Amino acid sequence: MEGNSLILAGGLMSLAVRGGVGCYNRQKKAKKLHKQKLSSLIMSKGCGKTQLKKSLESLSSDLVIVDMNQAISGNDELEKLANGKSYIDNLLVKFPKKKFLLLLSTKEESEYYGVDKSSTFVVCPSIKLFETLKGNIDASVAGNSSVINEMEKARLALIRETDTDNLNIFDSFGELYSVIKTVYKLQSTF
Repeated sequence: MEGNSLILAGGLMSLAVRGGVGCYNRQKKAKKLHKQKLSSLIMSKGCGKTQLKKSLESLSSDLVIVDMNQAISGNDELEKLANGKSYIDNLLVKFPKKKFLLLLSTKEESEYYGVDKSSTFVVCPSIKLFETLKGNIDASVAGNSSVINEMEKARLALIRETDTDNLNIFDSFGELYSVIKTVYKLQSTF
């Protein structure tokens, strides 16, 4: 019995040390994100990327916010990725002094578009906020129940593939908005 408690305590100790390192890395990452030429904010499908972009557009900065789901089109995922890569390359050439924040759905997209892992910010709504978002979709309309299922699958996949130290959970869009505003040093225009 005593040996089991030592093993358990050792496991908790390593978890605490890992958690402390993760907090240090997260703080370090937050300080330098505003200086990156290309960074990404990853949110799963249906969790408010378009709403976030609209609210952040009113802030003055040299940061250009690009919602990749709205900016690119294609017949399938592979064509969308290829179009997105060329779109980003064109933006970087056209506007060399601007910084870009890409709003994406998956970490794979971020890596494909050439965003450094240290410039990637993964966010996910809390369970309570996610239930509210799902409640805003009328499930009685044909096809909406499959949209809700897709949203849940995308959110769970993002949580599963992200390290706990790199996953940032937000309880409200106001909280997410203020964190991004602080991290990227955005200022109000009035």
